[in-house]
Amino acid sequence: MLRPGHSLILRAIKTHVHALPRLLTSRTSTSASSASSPGTIARSRRSTTTLSKKVVTKRRMASDVGFLNHALDEDGSEMTRNETVVNPNSEITFRPSRRASRTENKRTHPSYFCPACNAQCKATVFRRHTQKCCPDIESAVGKEAWMTEDMDLIMVKAQKHANEMLEEMKRLAFTDGARMSHAEVAQTLNVTELRVKNALRLHSKSIPLNNDTTPVEVIFENEDILVVNKPPYLRTHPIHRHTGTSLINRCISHLGGKECYIVHRLDMDTSGVILFVKNPLLTRGFAEQFMTREAKKTYLALCVGVLPLGKEEVQAFEVNAPISSCNKCKEGRAVSFATDDLEAKESRTTFDFFSWKKDDELAIDSLPTERARGVSILLEGTENTNVEKKNESGSWNPISVAALVLASPKTGRTHQIRVHLAHAGLPILGDMLYGPHARWVVPRCDAWSDDSTSKPRYKWSADKPKGKWAKDGLDLDRQALHAYRLEVTHPLTNERLSFEAPLPDDMKKALDVLGIDY
Repeated sequence: MLRPGHSLILRAIKTHVHALPRLLTSRTSTSASSASSPGTIARSRRSTTTLSKKVVTKRRMASDVGFLNHALDEDGSEMTRNETVVNPNSEITFRPSRRASRTENKRTHPSYFCPACNAQCKATVFRRHTQKCCPDIESAVGKEAWMTEDMDLIMVKAQKHANEMLEEMKRLAFTDGARMSHAEVAQTLNVTELRVKNALRLHSKSIPLNNDTTPVEVIFENEDILVVNKPPYLRTHPIHRHTGTSLINRCISHLGGKECYIVHRLDMDTSGVILFVKNPLLTRGFAEQFMTREAKKTYLALCVGVLPLGKEEVQAFEVNAPISSCNKCKEGRAVSFATDDLEAKESRTTFDFFSWKKDDELAIDSLPTERARGVSILLEGTENTNVEKKNESGSWNPISVAALVLASPKTGRTHQIRVHLAHAGLPILGDMLYGPHARWVVPRCDAWSDDSTSKPRYKWSADKPKGKWAKDGLDLDRQALHAYRLEVTHPLTNERLSFEAPLPDDMKKALDVLGIDY
């Protein structure tokens, strides 16, 4: 039975029989060459493991012509198969594809990894790469070794010098009491700063993360993710890989030594729900949700101040105020509406009241005289809008309150919730940078050391607050901010997942002192 479309071609061939030998040349030549020299075809198959589209098309056409030749024989045509052979000794050669060429090229020209930056280079360009990337290694190998072109000898000398330089960099950069910056290390060793950064980065990645046997509070766990409740005074990840004392080190110990992956983080002094990915194939899917703000995060903040809208009626509100660096404190941030401030970034947070009570005794000393710029009522259906509303007209009536506030950041700036609440006149209790306790604290010198777990970043100064702020439970060593709820979508199943973390003990104690329900 003829294939579709072959009947028309067969009719044309019958009309012009003299053109048939040219059409069948490729097919019959292939058959003859395979019959006469099977070893040649075997060698050709080994050398061309992958065929291009053009070659595949030629083979399909040759098979179609062979089918037509068989159909002509069954039709009783006087044309015989032997008469169609033009040159039985001819041999068809195929041009290898680009992928096959690259595979053969890698086999004949092996690659080597640069000891300084781990870049993969061929032997022919390895010296040129080292001259640009790490001239110290190029000179340490020596001209005689380069002239021999013995890559084994060259790599041994290069790796030996790279290891010696790495030990010197580590001694200068990580020694306690005499630590140097990357620029200072580069100047001391007479190399480029990029050379130092690359060497220390590769060394850091080669060190496995330490296990911390301290147990973690697991909220949810399956084969893909691990969700835990982060305690305060604990970093999400360590300062250096060779040090422990971080949440991810505890999670690695919980997983029996298997690594998990960070897709978002919380500040050291902030507690609450945090998600780690166990399946590396899902890391990108979860991380993109935090970058695009598809993941919804809700925080609980214990605040003391005034109602931001200046009205007795408690309403949800939003703060749409750009955040920039702070001139007074290197670590801090500040709201800036200056048009010439290039560091100011658009920032928006929505707030609602979970519970609250009037408390004139704990009112901040200097009450604001008007509503802060960028603070407005949050209307229904405007949670996802990004339009700044004008302040509604009306008299300003500062009402002192203590409140447990729900905060939902719509952008991701450093200290965003803390800065926006302080800007609105409702700072977080215990916030050492922006809260009511800020004027009584000084930074700790040992808060950034390797063993800084469970150490607050700040400590009380000599004139520790007295009176109303000295109540037991209100003198927190951190900001009363807790990541309460996290909502994400599973990248494979598209299932919406929601996780909640209970309040820590220090915030519960402060709420009991203030008489606020939770």
